[in-house]
Amino acid sequence: MAASGSLLYGGFDTNGVWKWDGSTWSQLCPGNPEAMVAIGSFLYGDFGGSGIWQWDGAAWGQITPNDPEAMTYSGSVLYADFGPNKFWKWDGASWSEVTDDNP
Repeated sequence: MAASGSLLYGGFDTNGVWKWDGSTWSQLCPGNPEAMVAIGSFLYGDFGGSGIWQWDGAAWGQITPNDPEAMTYSGSVLYADFGPNKFWKWDGASWSEVTDDNP
């Protein structure tokens, strides 16, 4: 589940991703993400085995084929943990490594 403003996004077992706008549900895709993060008008889904996808309000687009171990956000930036020494951030246009000096 993820929320942004007045929109609520939910994944329902094998029924895909749905958006609640306060009065009706609408299906965004039949796939089931392992995790979702909403940032502003964008929804990000970790579709395990298929990477991270971004919903822009009209269509899904893959932003990386790599599968994260975890996702979170701060402000308008998406952060993803891609395993040992692999912390990256997505600024809405491109990925960049957070640091190569991890503990």
